[in-house]
Amino acid sequence: MFFMKSDNSGSYTLRVLFVEPPKDFWFVMGEYIPPPFGVLTLAAYLETNNKDVEVEVIDCQAEEMSWEKLEKRIEAFQPDLVAPSGLGTCNVYNVLQTTNLTKQTSPEAKTVVGGQHFTALADETLKTQQNVDFIIRGEGEQTLAELVNSLEKDRPLDSVAGLSFRHKDHVIHNQDRKLIQDLNFLPMPAYNHVQQHMKKYYFALMANKNTHFAIIEGSRGCFNKCSYCSQWKFWRETQRSKSPKRIADEIEYIHTEYGTKFFWLTDDDTDLGPRMNELCDEIIGRELNDDVTWFIQARCDEIMQARDLVPKMREAGNVWMLLGFDGPGAQTFEKFRRKRTNQSTAKESVELLSKNNILVQGTFIIGQRDDSESTKLQRQTVG
Repeated sequence: MFFMKSDNSGSYTLRVLFVEPPKDFWFVMGEYIPPPFGVLTLAAYLETNNKDVEVEVIDCQAEEMSWEKLEKRIEAFQPDLVAPSGLGTCNVYNVLQTTNLTKQTSPEAKTVVGGQHFTALADETLKTQQNVDFIIRGEGEQTLAELVNSLEKDRPLDSVAGLSFRHKDHVIHNQDRKLIQDLNFLPMPAYNHVQQHMKKYYFALMANKNTHFAIIEGSRGCFNKCSYCSQWKFWRETQRSKSPKRIADEIEYIHTEYGTKFFWLTDDDTDLGPRMNELCDEIIGRELNDDVTWFIQARCDEIMQARDLVPKMREAGNVWMLLGFDGPGAQTFEKFRRKRTNQSTAKESVELLSKNNILVQGTFIIGQRDDSESTKLQRQTVG
């Protein structure tokens, strides 16, 4: 066996530790503690498809855990494999610090990282970070499950699609893994691993500290190829969606099981067509709209195209929307995105949402390489 631990019965169990590392509040989001959705999704799939594993999730944010306390928890669990969570490049150092801490505490344990940053920089990371053993490129559920299975049975790793690793003095990048075609196939995220923390998750900017908050993933990917965004590239220029029924099932399950009342539907580009209409019908039909509210992000032009649906969305519990207002000046804008949201559309979308008692939060593109005094004056004029 590659690295196995025996219990008193003589059978073997591989220990996998998922870690949400200690980190500061991300100023863009304000004061909030989100559930570690990424690792909960991975943990659920792993447990469903690998029965001989013992999984533990450490959420340092919810537990207010320092690096020193995390070190003791890692040592106590005696993991075979440690998988720290990282939200993009801004948390890379937290991820790497977790892998370094793991090797100091449990030298025999292996470490695995993933996500957009490490997918893009897999080769560089493995060449410079000796405490990172494996990198999962792209979508992680199936690759992680196969990696664990291969380690468990001491099988070669060259057949695990989507995996990068070191072999002797070389970095090996296995072939890319195909994307999961049916996201409904994924199990519910393993919120049971953080059930003791569910009342600690909040989003002060959108609700308040006493309103419990969870994350729902309705789709993966985006068709808009904005040059400043890595999402469409990471998801290979595709968008796949869960069914409205599955999304409503997930909302209902988390609300019923844990009492959560506020949900962030994290789709990169929310579909405001028939799927949203059906989701609203599901939520209203189950009378969930009496108890839960939710937040999405969308484009201004898509809001106007779905203007007749907005009242139903509000009835179904949509109380907050994040819109991209982008930046002034078409010339500047064209360097970032193929399709422009003009000022008129942005104004109309805000008025429409406000009329329906949906709060609007805006994002803007500010600063680019070609900025000059004239573009500065243009922004001041528009403002």
